[in-house]
Amino acid sequence: MKELVELVEVSRKTIERQRKYIVAIVILLKSDLHYIKDYLKGRMS
Repeated sequence: MKELVELVEVSRKTIERQRKYIVAIVILLKSDLHYIKDYLKGRMS
């Protein structure tokens, strides 16, 4: 989490509160679920 705080312009407290969502996104983006990855990439743009 320390590295993430340095990379983004969000407070550490916000990252800690959203930790489970951040972990879920990372797992999905690292997986072979191409349809979900394409959907998330479209939503994040």
